[in-house]
Amino acid sequence: MPDTEPAPASPDFPKPKTSILVWFAAHPIVGFVGTIASVLGVAFAAVSYLAAIRTRDLSLYVDPSQTTIVKSGQSSDLHILYKGMDISSDVTALQVELWNAGKESIRPNTS
Repeated sequence: MPDTEPAPASPDFPKPKTSILVWFAAHPIVGFVGTIASVLGVAFAAVSYLAAIRTRDLSLYVDPSQTTIVKSGQSSDLHILYKGMDISSDVTALQVELWNAGKESIRPNTS
């Protein structure tokens, strides 16, 4: 009659190696870390895409404060001429700011 009992473990036989895929499949934390990495990857891709969009955004700001340069009715050594004619009314200065708030040149590329 053949012996049906398994042979006792012998120190001569090495333990069978498990593949890396079997190790990854056996540990649930690997799946959790993979899920978190996937979510972060999608979020990073969306933010990168939105940051890379090139737009033209011409912005204008007029400063509400005005400075009087010449006041009418007061004597001054400063004379303002417009098209050769002396200006007799008040002359004021206004600050206007114009800038490109986008990420692409306002001037179109000419080829």
